[in-house]
Amino acid sequence: MMQYTMKRIPKNKSCFRWMILFIVMILGGHANAQRCLSEEMKAEKVAYFTNFLDLSSKESAAFWPIYNDYESNRRDIHSKLRAYYGEIHEVVKTDDNQKITELSLKISDAVVEEGGLLKKYQPKFEEAIGPKKALRLFLAERSYRVYLMKRYRKGGGNRHGRK
Repeated sequence: MMQYTMKRIPKNKSCFRWMILFIVMILGGHANAQRCLSEEMKAEKVAYFTNFLDLSSKESAAFWPIYNDYESNRRDIHSKLRAYYGEIHEVVKTDDNQKITELSLKISDAVVEEGGLLKKYQPKFEEAIGPKKALRLFLAERSYRVYLMKRYRKGGGNRHGRK
């Protein structure tokens, strides 16, 4: 039968500390990997759009700051929409028509806001890259979404098609 001594307790505590440190390192590495993946995806999108729109270096320098600002504002709107969509199930359960109507209006306002955002930025895009390329931006965004969906379906989301 094994006897436990006082010396054994510190080793267990030490082992526990090492396990905690190991878990923290893994989680930190995971966050870093996600950050790197996000940066990689941004770079891939820049390359895709630049190629699709056939942007010169001068056009790219003018276009990308505007587009990044537009994307940031659009992400904010989508974040609001996600929150609203998350509320739908709870609000519908209440049978409170006033709350239901308020949420419907919030959702429609956010959708209209997104449309207004595009209307606000379209002249800026035209100024930066010309009307023809600004119009092709709609195709670039759609084409890029289709490209991403195919890639994720085919390869489980990683870049090289391996699972």
